[in-house]
Amino acid sequence: MPANSPLPFGDLIVIALYLIAMLGVGVWFARGSSQGLAAYFLGDRKMSWWALALSGSASNFDISGTLWLVSMVALLGVKSFWVFWSFAFLISAVLMSWMARWIRGTGVLTGVELLQVRFGVTRGAVLARLMSAIATLVLLVFMSAYAFAGGGKFLAVFFPWSPAQCATAAMLFTFCYAVVGGFRAVVVTDAVQAGLMGVASLVIAGFAIFHTDVAAVHAAVDPSPMPVWRLENLPTDYATFAPFGLMILVWLSNGLLLGFGGAGGHYGEQRFLAAATGRDAALAGLGWGLVLWFRWVLVAAVLVLAASGFSGTSGDPEKVLPEVVLSAMPAGLRGLVVAGFLSAFMASFSSALNAGSAIFVRDVVQVLRPQTGERTLMATGYVFIAFLVVSGIGIGLHFERVNDLWMWILLGLMGPMMVPNVLRWYWWRMTGAGYAAGVLAGMAVATVVFFHNRSAPVPWPEYGYAPVIHVAALLGSVIVSLAGQPVAMETLVGFYRKVRPFGSWGPVKAAAGTPPPPAGEGRSTFVTLLASHVGLLCLFLSPFYLLGRWWAWAAAVVVIGTACALVLRETWWERLPDDE
Repeated sequence: MPANSPLPFGDLIVIALYLIAMLGVGVWFARGSSQGLAAYFLGDRKMSWWALALSGSASNFDISGTLWLVSMVALLGVKSFWVFWSFAFLISAVLMSWMARWIRGTGVLTGVELLQVRFGVTRGAVLARLMSAIATLVLLVFMSAYAFAGGGKFLAVFFPWSPAQCATAAMLFTFCYAVVGGFRAVVVTDAVQAGLMGVASLVIAGFAIFHTDVAAVHAAVDPSPMPVWRLENLPTDYATFAPFGLMILVWLSNGLLLGFGGAGGHYGEQRFLAAATGRDAALAGLGWGLVLWFRWVLVAAVLVLAASGFSGTSGDPEKVLPEVVLSAMPAGLRGLVVAGFLSAFMASFSSALNAGSAIFVRDVVQVLRPQTGERTLMATGYVFIAFLVVSGIGIGLHFERVNDLWMWILLGLMGPMMVPNVLRWYWWRMTGAGYAAGVLAGMAVATVVFFHNRSAPVPWPEYGYAPVIHVAALLGSVIVSLAGQPVAMETLVGFYRKVRPFGSWGPVKAAAGTPPPPAGEGRSTFVTLLASHVGLLCLFLSPFYLLGRWWAWAAAVVVIGTACALVLRETWWERLPDDE
């Protein structure tokens, strides 16, 4: 056991037992996961929807992300929910409303491979698949760096090692069970980790209930989520948030594109491709959003404890989370909470490793060398997982702030794929070459921005470069698609019959000859989207108002959220398709 750790011996024993149990799960599932690519990457599509929902939510309940969420609410109060809108709310609503069923309907192995179903086997389709794979793998490399940066900053508060040493140890341990057990191990450990993180969240919330200084919280935190045009007195490292109105426009557009384009573009799609049926995929989409409530309970509890005086003196918003855990949690419970955050780290990082390996094997190696045997492909996947770990460590060493890295991932690296991902679902005239051109144009702009911001004394702000990336991707996609021949009607009809998308599909819909949707389905889908979005927002806001004792705000979100749930019973639950 490490000497000079702030954690007592009993807490260290709890953490060690947890790590041994997680490694045992990987070894247990190793034999079944070695039976082929479908078994290794999707668990043979026999995973329960609730396990997939727990896995999806656990994969997004990561140390780096939670550390960043806490820093945002510590800095901006409830107005930070405008920042979170760019990724957290709408995507869950779209998934449960229709997108999860669409993804599952393609029947492919990876989210990138579905481009082959959409665009066929032409040269343009292959190019689209390769461009999407490359862009996604670059994204996952930076996601590994993001996990490294946040995990190190959190763990170094509890262990007598540097942030780099703590993060490297956690990443290497995660590599061991993720590479051995495959997707089954990832999902099962994610489900266990989701339970552990839920318990840790409730423990911190329970402590906050009895140790909140209500007057101090009300004096320090503004409960109103209403937007303002400009924020004053921000720390220098967060000066780009000062034109808050412009940043809100960026976050809103980002959230719309990300939500309507899929499940995130990296490991999210795997959770729905692994579902047994479209109905299970939709239920997993709902469960994903509901289970994330525990994350917001944790963030709210840390906020009120920090405002009540349970925080350190570093002045760094990104250290509020570990400082509150260290100062507020009594011995015994502290080990459980730290184990919960270790599980959060491993859940998100193992998902990135498994998805990156699947995409590299299926969408790069098999496309370029289709005759490669499965044994060689499996070995190649193991090697690529090791590459993700090493490259994540290398890049993470060059970033000090989690916020800088996450903003770049969200707006810079995801940006080139967002517009093409939306167009592929809703516009029949989109071609594989157009998709590839859109991603390439967006990546070209993003590359220029990245190198400028790493070297220039005054970097370009997010509200300046994010719209340029989106416009470049839009122009590249539309111009090249319209300049070339459309995708073969046979391919489009096959895709349409599998997925049944809505949008601009008139010629394809006529050629497919499928029966029209039931009367009122379009209106019902729109109401479902609106109710699920507002309902999830109210669900995530509720712990802030309840723990902070803002009773009027709490009553408002509970009433509105309950009304949304009643609407969804009629527009979504009663209309779920039977198992296929």
